[in-house]
Amino acid sequence: MSLPQIADETFVSAPLVAVRRAVCDERTWARWFPRLRLRCVRDRGREGKRWELGGELAGTAEIWLELFGDGVIVHAYLRPESTVERGRRAQLRLVGAYGLSLKAHLREVKDELELGRRPGEPSLGSGGGE
Repeated sequence: MSLPQIADETFVSAPLVAVRRAVCDERTWARWFPRLRLRCVRDRGREGKRWELGGELAGTAEIWLELFGDGVIVHAYLRPESTVERGRRAQLRLVGAYGLSLKAHLREVKDELELGRRPGEPSLGSGGGE
């Protein structure tokens, strides 16, 4: 039986280059998920990155960046094919924990890049562009 996939969309009102730097760096992912190993299989430049996963989860991960208004929609995906855990419940708990953690980390990026911006006001940077 296949494992559930994790998909998240987070809008960040900040320049694309700043968002990409924050969410597409393997060192950032290593801090976020120290028990995962990433190998870049496709660097799509301003549109994001795709990785092969190893460690606690085996499968793929992807960040797709979409310009929208004065910011960027960060589309994040974890597609696990297997886990170090055995037993369906343990696997589901592990995948769910990674999904919750991913959302929390993306929220931290949003809060950091939008620091000082009041709700409803435009991006503090140069808009969604580069």
